[in-house]
Amino acid sequence: PVGRAHPVPEGGYPLISWAHGTVGAANRCAPSRDRGDTGASPMNAHPRTLLGHFLDQGWAVAMTDYEALGPGTAGHLHPYLCGRSEAMGVLDIVTAARRLFPGEIGERYAVVGHSQGGQAALFAAHYAPGRVAGLVGAAAIAPANHLLGLVRAGALLG
Repeated sequence: PVGRAHPVPEGGYPLISWAHGTVGAANRCAPSRDRGDTGASPMNAHPRTLLGHFLDQGWAVAMTDYEALGPGTAGHLHPYLCGRSEAMGVLDIVTAARRLFPGEIGERYAVVGHSQGGQAALFAAHYAPGRVAGLVGAAAIAPANHLLGLVRAGALLG
């Protein structure tokens, strides 16, 4: 949040851990690496209005790229739609934000995700109690489902 409009509250900002939707499996599609020149760019830009609204309300926002997406992990498979893997990324970014901004990020957080991120939000809510304290809610917007149909359709394209 903008400091003047929202000075750091006592105990730190509450945090939204944003779980992005499907953007592709190539490293350059990851939100942290997207420079506006990939097919994923429109998908990465789409949630900015929603995330801006959270910032306007005084929440901090952090987001993960998910395991093996973005960090230059050539030769490693991106575990697409593997719920536990997604959950760990969504939860670990909360811990990372707290460590990077001590005193600014508080103990309360919520998980919000769309599509693949909606599924990730559900799994993150499941794993949160044993991983990261402070979860106050989770919102799964259009979570990925009926995965067998997606896999079969993808197999027919290859």
